[in-house]
Amino acid sequence: MRFALATAAYAIATAMAHVAAYAQEVPTPDELLARSHVATGFDRKPENEREAWQIRVAGLDGTLDTLRHGNDVASSTVLGPFHTARGMAHGVRWHQNENGETILDRPEPSQTERVATQSVARTHDLFDAWVVTTMYTSGHTARAFYDARTNYLVRNERTSAGHTTHTTYDDFRADTRGHIRPWHYYGGDERAENAYDYRLVRDDIASDVTDADVEVPRDRRTLVEFPVGTETVRLPARIANGRIYVRLDIMGRGLDFLLDTGAAALTIDQSVVRELGLAFRGRAAQTVAGSFFSGRVIVPSVAIGPLSMHDVVFRTVPLASNEAHGTRVVGLLGFDFLASCGIKIDYARGTVDAVRPGAFVAPAGTTPLSVRLNS
Repeated sequence: MRFALATAAYAIATAMAHVAAYAQEVPTPDELLARSHVATGFDRKPENEREAWQIRVAGLDGTLDTLRHGNDVASSTVLGPFHTARGMAHGVRWHQNENGETILDRPEPSQTERVATQSVARTHDLFDAWVVTTMYTSGHTARAFYDARTNYLVRNERTSAGHTTHTTYDDFRADTRGHIRPWHYYGGDERAENAYDYRLVRDDIASDVTDADVEVPRDRRTLVEFPVGTETVRLPARIANGRIYVRLDIMGRGLDFLLDTGAAALTIDQSVVRELGLAFRGRAAQTVAGSFFSGRVIVPSVAIGPLSMHDVVFRTVPLASNEAHGTRVVGLLGFDFLASCGIKIDYARGTVDAVRPGAFVAPAGTTPLSVRLNS
């Protein structure tokens, strides 16, 4: 009996010692990041690089080409008929939307997240990995998974608004300098429509990449076209209860849109797209004041009074709503349009004018406001 008790006591003591040793071995988040940098040869990352990726996003196949020059980068994405770009030049982030407009992405103080808590634990669920869990004061949660054997970052997760997005990295390869990186990553969330897949097919150390290759580009085209010799035009708009309704002529059909400074893109109702016989491109699930499916469509011609736009990319959402005075709003005249011209709204007279870029002169007695336009 005494022997059995002694054996049990020894086993418990040994187990507790192992637990204590294990607890002491748990690395900090900074230690895990440092280990990952050493394992992947982060300091051997090439100064100049050309990458070519094959991608699939929201049901569309395409390519992603990236140039790196020191800390600057420029990427061009083609998904089906849609062309976008983004990058960073001399510390300034930028992106170019589907309608060819280049926008500087200035920091948004209200979107800065502060860390509330951070912890490290071992997991064996998806990988044998150390997982760093970061809780932000906003309520968002981020998790980074470091493979326990290789120290590579193999997965990222982020939970926000009730959905968890994830990215998994694999097919790690070393370049001629010994810098190791994943040649494949994929992810999404619990909605199949949001799946994406990126596969690197070419990675060259390129000494010929220069500053000019990664500069902020000009707009790819002029989206809103003014009549020749005209600087200012009056839009077919009316103001009611503080809301501005603008009549658009789309493929010969008059439709009412809401002028919306809060809309990140030109948006049109899905049912109207079907009525016009236009083709939907891509499909993704979104959650903004409810969950819905969104796609994109290319509208061949749009007229707003004397203004014209051609081959315009609209986002599609379930939008149609009946407003006062018998108005059926079927779209939002958002950022893409507002970024292409000056807009003068006279609430007293109930008029809305568009001014050619560079031609706007503020009326006497007005007060300029400091405004930051972001996505």
